[in-house]
Amino acid sequence: MHLGYGEQLAEKSARFAATLARSAPLAHVASPTVAEASPQLGYRTRIKWMAGGDGALGMYARDGDHVVVDTPACLVASPILRAVAVALRALLRGPSTPATRALAAVDLREAVDRMAVARVLVTLVVTHDDADVDLSARQLARELAATQPVVVGVALNVTATNPQILGPVTRLLFGEASAVDRLGDIEVLASFGSFVQAHRGQATAIVGALKARILVREAPRVLELFAGSGAFGLALARAGAKVTMVESFVPAAELARASARREGLDVTVHAEDAERYAKSAEARGEQFDAVLVDPPRRGLTPALREAIAGLLPSCLAYVSCMPETLTRDLAHFAALGLATVTIGAFDMIPQTEQIESVAWLEPAPAPKTSWLAVEADFAALDKPAHIEALAPWLASLSLELGWESATPLVSVPRDVSGVCVLARGSTHGHRPRVMLELACVAHGITHETGTIRRPARSCRNAHSEFVRVGVASGHSRLLVRSGTTAIDAVLEQLAGIRHPALGDPRRSRPASRRHFFERHGLDRTLVHVTAATLPSGRRVEARIPGDMHAVLASLGFDDTRTGTKTSDKTSDKTSDVA
Repeated sequence: MHLGYGEQLAEKSARFAATLARSAPLAHVASPTVAEASPQLGYRTRIKWMAGGDGALGMYARDGDHVVVDTPACLVASPILRAVAVALRALLRGPSTPATRALAAVDLREAVDRMAVARVLVTLVVTHDDADVDLSARQLARELAATQPVVVGVALNVTATNPQILGPVTRLLFGEASAVDRLGDIEVLASFGSFVQAHRGQATAIVGALKARILVREAPRVLELFAGSGAFGLALARAGAKVTMVESFVPAAELARASARREGLDVTVHAEDAERYAKSAEARGEQFDAVLVDPPRRGLTPALREAIAGLLPSCLAYVSCMPETLTRDLAHFAALGLATVTIGAFDMIPQTEQIESVAWLEPAPAPKTSWLAVEADFAALDKPAHIEALAPWLASLSLELGWESATPLVSVPRDVSGVCVLARGSTHGHRPRVMLELACVAHGITHETGTIRRPARSCRNAHSEFVRVGVASGHSRLLVRSGTTAIDAVLEQLAGIRHPALGDPRRSRPASRRHFFERHGLDRTLVHVTAATLPSGRRVEARIPGDMHAVLASLGFDDTRTGTKTSDKTSDKTSDVA
């Protein structure tokens, strides 16, 4: 908000351009100019605020330890939500009750119908639920509605034990369980905790963009994943599409179904996890003309991306609020045969750093292999993450090289990116030596330098050296040099000294991996093979890919270091690590 609005748009457009530029598979895609919003203040239709002491409602301080910064006059909230927040804040500053002591957050949702009548739904998010909390929360709800008649419903939610604020169960305390909300030419039923785009005008613009691209044929079959309460899908159905909606939040799915009945639309709604549904639809051989996804900021999981590609849609519309996770996913889709054609960007949340965008993907051949070196008997390529070095892929690479067959000299796991070295033919009885350099982030704070002599199950004679080149968010960025060509052995060694690589699916805790996916968009092991010295003595390098750049920046590491060079003093300063 310290910038003029034109400067805000320019900075957002520049950020999008820089994010795209770091992703090689998207080099052909023109960077979008962020479309301006109107109004730029007082627009936000939903607010989630944390609750602090003395009735404070706001966001956590950037560098604080869960310190809530009170925002009594938040300029982006709609005037009605601001008025409700002021009244709620006054009640929270009254006598302490079990509900106010247990309060963790509040969720305020504005709904405006076709007659321009505004209503507000309030969700009280508490740390625990018992009879005392329930009784005092009901009293708080009645007092709030008495001072603010615009509040038509209040619900209680027990917070989730993960980075998300809202838990899975919501219970009505007072009033109505839903309210009618208008988006363009349709009305949907808003509920407690259901997703909604923050800016009505920009959401309407996105609906227009979706109609223009998807409704190019009569009655297209559309699969919408992460459908929420159905705003996009219902608009497409009203325009003639045959829509199947999938939403994991059961109350939102039920409201989408009720909204379809209310609008007289023939829409199929499934209350199911998006990944599970897409996989089952692929297994059943279902086909759709278009797939529409609007995931949270963390983006799509690798398995969901593969399932969507397996559905063979003629068009994929990807609505995103995070350029970094969007470009990560678009790069993987390119390898899966869905290429990005164009991207549009919208200033959905003015006065913040957020950017909303819609990417359009269509079937296309996979990008060409990025060869780093090709010699008579050896070759090196830059392997993207999420590609398995199995027989079909190796056969394709052999064909490109004009070899009868190829054997990997460097065993790069599926979820690790970087230099992959191939040998011509078989290497039985003789395996040429290859030296590797890796960039990774390990859990916790390591020594500044070290030699890991602990053998790995997959490679008994392996040892590796590392240099710590940075510390951020309580974790260590490392440059690792190893004589083993089994990357999994290096990962095992790091775990053996109690510093596993972030995102390692075999050696880091599931809760930790989920945290880094939700918070930082990390959907794989945070390891990249930056360089390799071939048997011929030739050294090849692979630059840090865009998805890893984004995670490093999110964690707070200096993004200017490439991670391709290890200190010359490594061998002099290393110390044995037991």
